[in-house]
Amino acid sequence: MMKRILVSFGMIAAMCLPQAAQADRFPDGYSAARKEMNALGDKALAGDAAALKALQDAARNCADTYRCPAYSDVTWRGAAAATNLGWLYWSKEAFGAAQKRKGMAYFAQAALLGSPHGLYQVGDCMRDDCLPANVQAVAFGEIFKAGSYKPFFGGRYEHLKAVSAVFGQAADRGLVAAAVEKTKVDNQLVGMTRNVLRDWDRGTAAIYSHLNGIIDVSLVGLAAEPSAKQCDFLENALANARAQVGQFDAEVAAAQ
Repeated sequence: MMKRILVSFGMIAAMCLPQAAQADRFPDGYSAARKEMNALGDKALAGDAAALKALQDAARNCADTYRCPAYSDVTWRGAAAATNLGWLYWSKEAFGAAQKRKGMAYFAQAALLGSPHGLYQVGDCMRDDCLPANVQAVAFGEIFKAGSYKPFFGGRYEHLKAVSAVFGQAADRGLVAAAVEKTKVDNQLVGMTRNVLRDWDRGTAAIYSHLNGIIDVSLVGLAAEPSAKQCDFLENALANARAQVGQFDAEVAAAQ
């Protein structure tokens, strides 16, 4: 479970004052690399072949992720470059519909390298089944490593649990939009649990976990200076989850 961030209601209110501009709080190394690679991405979209090659070279340096140490400059540059290539190929279809799937492969690479935007795009694709399950398993399997069967072939509940995890990682890396989407997915999981986990104690523990996931990620998102709309959404999600989780405290303690 995501580490709980202890924030009082007063502190949350201060974070959400109207004058606070939205500011996703990315790791410093990623922010610097993103600024550089976004400029190249804009140029590549405008037809600059040299900019496109620079993006491809930076991504290629970390094509084998074991060669790129976590949190190093080369890794962040590779993550930001792969994110931009995903944006070009998938989001903008800059190279035609026939090349579109290459973009999601780049987003997957970006996710493996720690890009919050890459993680978000993988989660968004999985939630909406933007690719067939077998293609998702190939494209995203490495992200889930040993547990790569269940996210794609273990039913909708397991699929959404994997989506929640990916959005959670993106939120932990500072992307507020991912925090918002994780709360939505976790609420879906709360509603599905009793129909999937027939054992009462297991179901209760799972619901409790999903509600705490909403609490945790809401606090993460609120700590990253969300927009006014995001702030309202996350505050409501936090309040609702806290109200519900209190009903399960005694049940979970008894089950344990």
